[in-house]
Amino acid sequence: MEWLWTPRKAVVLLALAVALASLALSASADDAVIHRRLDLVFEGMSDTDDMCIWIHPTDASLSTIIAADKAADVIAVYDLGGVVLQTIELPRSDEEGSEQPGNIDVRYGFPLGDDTVDIVAFNQRASRRGLGFRIYSVDPDTRLLTRVDDGAALEHRNYGMCLYKSPLTGKFYAFATSKGDGVAQYELVDNGQGQITPVYVRGWDQRKCEGAVADDELGYVYICEEPTGVWRYDAEPDGSIEGTHVVIVGGEESFKKDTEGVTLYYAQDGGYLIVSSQGSDTFFVYDRHPPHAFVKSFQIIDVNDTDGIDVTNVALSDEFPFGIFTCHDDGRPSIALVVAYEDLGLEIDTSYDPRTGTYDAD
Repeated sequence: MEWLWTPRKAVVLLALAVALASLALSASADDAVIHRRLDLVFEGMSDTDDMCIWIHPTDASLSTIIAADKAADVIAVYDLGGVVLQTIELPRSDEEGSEQPGNIDVRYGFPLGDDTVDIVAFNQRASRRGLGFRIYSVDPDTRLLTRVDDGAALEHRNYGMCLYKSPLTGKFYAFATSKGDGVAQYELVDNGQGQITPVYVRGWDQRKCEGAVADDELGYVYICEEPTGVWRYDAEPDGSIEGTHVVIVGGEESFKKDTEGVTLYYAQDGGYLIVSSQGSDTFFVYDRHPPHAFVKSFQIIDVNDTDGIDVTNVALSDEFPFGIFTCHDDGRPSIALVVAYEDLGLEIDTSYDPRTGTYDAD
């Protein structure tokens, strides 16, 4: 049957064309074009809120992603294909309460006894046995975790954490954030019995804060104050506790509270500070160096209410030759997922070695 052209049909087609064009523009403005997405799951998972990336010392393709499930009370270790290598079920009973592992982070080369070990640490959010850090060493041969902390409690309740290795002294520290007890910095020390214990060194007031990340090159720590944005502090224990408000909720029009995950992408010419805006399901990217100019924002399709994030520049494998970006996705259950870094539309620099804190000469 012949299709007859009418003014009404012309109006409908024009409206449809405008709508499609608008949709295409809105999708291409911020959305990351994801070619590879890897979901990290284990049996019984519930809410995998945060994760960190451990880089293998001799073969980057053997690197792992270590995730903390705060609702299932489980730490899960995955290979780069999403295969579960280890799950650690944390104490959870009427007598002992729940661990509720919060933020999780990794650092390399901790001197413990006669050995030098890589450490992975997370904070306990709700254990009745004393709120503290739980610290594990990574076996480079098996890629499995073994607990090495002494069970010491912290001096205040915590909500999140991050690790820091001083570029000045080589000492290791942990920052504990909280809902209302401020931020506290602890030095991590060998207690002489093959275990690591946290020793309080300083603290300051801060409103409700969880996400945190430390820059081991520039000597800063970034604290996510959920209602207001990101604050930068001197990470050295004798540094100033006067913060600088570097990312402001509403400063970029679509940045809405809560300010949640935060991570750093190291690069020779600068790199990025990446922050998740839970209220707008969006990731915001800023220059790593002060004054932290805004670079861009992006979204990942079907990812909502993101909490923890992490990123690495390391060329991991043929599948991920420029590194990966990982994030939490709030669903039922809430999972951690991995995407290829190059899909984010950001500059690529694979020269930084997180194990040594140096850049390749090339």
